[in-house]
Amino acid sequence: MNCDYPMVSIVVVNARGTVNLRRCLNSLFETEYSNFEVIVVDCLTHGIEEMLKSEFPKARIVHLDYDCGPAEQHNIGYRMSDPESKYIAFLDNDTEVTSGWLINLLTTLNSDETVGVLQPKLLFLNSKKRIDGSGDFMDYVGNTYSRGRFEIDLGQYDSKPEIFSARGAAFITIKALDLWDFIL
Repeated sequence: MNCDYPMVSIVVVNARGTVNLRRCLNSLFETEYSNFEVIVVDCLTHGIEEMLKSEFPKARIVHLDYDCGPAEQHNIGYRMSDPESKYIAFLDNDTEVTSGWLINLLTTLNSDETVGVLQPKLLFLNSKKRIDGSGDFMDYVGNTYSRGRFEIDLGQYDSKPEIFSARGAAFITIKALDLWDFIL
């Protein structure tokens, strides 16, 4: 199945530590889809280059000696991604993925050209049966909410509805460099 899909760049934002990052990268490198790169954009973690080199040599690192915030970390990761990547995924360091996560997202992106961004269902790390979010929505007065937040996951949000926005913790989008440069 991997030969059917193009290169994906995965940007992981990290700051001031490696405990969560190790769990995240361990799960990422168990991904069934093999045509991807991992770029860790880090702020202020002492010794991270050595840790990644010894434990996760396939991951690339962009280390910053200042805190630029997650939005800029996403932008830096995007700029550092492989120009040949068709898709780019963003993950927070405190996420863990299932082995089939990327194949599932790419299958949806490739089957519907009207989809531009996808967010997987997010479960709490400390309670993997409880939903953190399954897409953000807006009500008629402009309040935003995350569908299913704090509910027990019984499969009730396994459908793929249109969402208002994806959470920054985990999402994938089509990489359109010209458009991205215009937005930045």
